[in-house]
Amino acid sequence: MPQTELNPYPAYRNSGVEWLEDVPAHWEVAPLGRIGRFFKGSGGTKADETEEGVPCVRYGDLYTHHDFHIASSRAYVARSVAAKTYTPIQFGDVLFAGSGETIDEIGKSAANLMVDQACCGGDVIVFRPSVESNARFLGYATDCQPAARQKARMGRGFTIIHIYGNDLKSLAMPIPPVPEQVAITGFLDHATSRIDRYIGVKKKLIALLGEQKRAIIHEAVTGQIDVRTGRPYSTYKPSGIEGLSDVPNHWIRMRLKSVLRSVDRRSTTGTETLLSLRREHGVVVYADHFTHPPQGETVGFKLVRAGELVVNRLQANNGLVFSSNINGLVSPDYSVFETKTPVQTQYLSDLVRTEGYRAYFRQEARGLGTGTSGFLRLYDDAFLNTVVHLPPLAEQRLILRTLRDAERGMNALIANVRRQLELMTEFRASLISNLVTGKLDVRNVAAELPNMDPFACEVRGVAVVTESNPKVAELGGTQELNP
Repeated sequence: MPQTELNPYPAYRNSGVEWLEDVPAHWEVAPLGRIGRFFKGSGGTKADETEEGVPCVRYGDLYTHHDFHIASSRAYVARSVAAKTYTPIQFGDVLFAGSGETIDEIGKSAANLMVDQACCGGDVIVFRPSVESNARFLGYATDCQPAARQKARMGRGFTIIHIYGNDLKSLAMPIPPVPEQVAITGFLDHATSRIDRYIGVKKKLIALLGEQKRAIIHEAVTGQIDVRTGRPYSTYKPSGIEGLSDVPNHWIRMRLKSVLRSVDRRSTTGTETLLSLRREHGVVVYADHFTHPPQGETVGFKLVRAGELVVNRLQANNGLVFSSNINGLVSPDYSVFETKTPVQTQYLSDLVRTEGYRAYFRQEARGLGTGTSGFLRLYDDAFLNTVVHLPPLAEQRLILRTLRDAERGMNALIANVRRQLELMTEFRASLISNLVTGKLDVRNVAAELPNMDPFACEVRGVAVVTESNPKVAELGGTQELNP
């Protein structure tokens, strides 16, 4: 009967390394510097990148594109450029990011599984093993949670964190027998592929729920649906605005300057709550729970009162608009508007964040002096000149109440899915750490899995890497297990 449970090994010994704790009695433990050598990568800039050529791994890609293993590269450089400027890498090399923004992620690493010619850019530290080892196992072991905590202790710096090859030489590695490395990686590949599918489904569900949430808001505030009946209104009229659909016949056409005016009040103490725009589930919201900045740090920031509308002018194309429900501060680059006539500013913010208005604002935004498209500002006059169609005030309130009720249910559902996603992500990380550090014995379970013959799996990266193996040349960087 196949074994389906993972259990601890029958015997353990003290590894002598804090982050490893006890290891199986028959495993070895050695610092990376004793089982291979380190060298620094070199290379040019992103300007060298081409659509085809030699695959090139940059240090930033280790944070954004590769998870334990490098199966393919995001970027390419011309062969002539790669030969002169970039550092060649081989199958089985482990690449470490030499710098990063946070101490917790410094030294993010992945094992290279590309069998053809490839290279890496600068600020990459390359580890090339000189003993028999499984490439995929090294990928898992050098970047599992315990290894990441060890690398964090090696990080140096404040604004930019650095790590060096001389530090990484002391990174202690658990070294099970090679066949056991193959069994561990085979099981992890099998398990993580299924976990990753689950995670992908949950991420897609969150995205779909976010789209549904935006669609509900859009249909309500643009009058496509009457929230009282759940069906369209009985009569409509042209909006008169390019890109915007017809609006209910009884809604009133006006410009925002009829209901809003710009205000510019500045803080003299800098002690008020600092509001911050962000996106949540695809919808722009604001946070009012940020820690107060140091005394006086935000003197000169704009004061916002509850019920006022705030627009981030420098990111108008992102639809960053919100209605504040507390008193606080925003950056001087934001615009603040108070109401001139009775209107629900939350309704206005929901309305002008719809895609039709965001497209309109992109057209109306102007460059900052140089005309650079990347620094467009939506000036107050253009914003206030925007045409809107508003329902009567009582209907605005009803629409908002209906939307908030719907959002509470949607937010609860999204939060539940996010929690499932977090738990599975934590389980994935824990499973990898427990297996590569020997906390669980996977040998019997792995033996029941299909395609576990290591000789049949070389192209998938479960082959052994040795610098001395003569087959490295004919296999394009892959080396087979010694029988």
